[in-house]
Amino acid sequence: MALSHSFVLGQHYPGTSAVHQSGALVKLVSTIALMIGVFVATKTVQYIPIVLLLAVGIGVSRIPLRFFARGLKPILFLIVLTVVVQVFFTPGTVIWQFWFVRITREGLGLAGFILCRLVLLTLVLLLPGGVVGFVNEKARQTFGKLRCIRKWSFSKSATS
Repeated sequence: MALSHSFVLGQHYPGTSAVHQSGALVKLVSTIALMIGVFVATKTVQYIPIVLLLAVGIGVSRIPLRFFARGLKPILFLIVLTVVVQVFFTPGTVIWQFWFVRITREGLGLAGFILCRLVLLTLVLLLPGGVVGFVNEKARQTFGKLRCIRKWSFSKSATS
């Protein structure tokens, strides 16, 4: 499978939904607000509104869930590594121990918290990326044309 198909962050997913038709500023501000919410949340209950807003955004965008699942694939190793490190190396109240390997209550809590945070951040970044990638390509084309016009005007004024 080509890299462009396996790495979906920033790729455009065509559609005509309300999310696709909303302005770039709305997408940017909502993405930043959700990301700030993910970083500010310190309790599980505080993630509920973020998850609900993200679920509504995914539902309204009509982008298939497998697009978002593919988006999690590149960071799956990072997620698993982080969770394993937190589970086995966080000190606290021991729940299970075998020789030098131990699992603590605090390690499980911290691993769940970090897992939730990484998955939510990735999904928050994928939602507008699936819609905005097309806008980025159009902006690149436009700025490429402007660059040609600017070079032409400078070269013309230099010869006058």
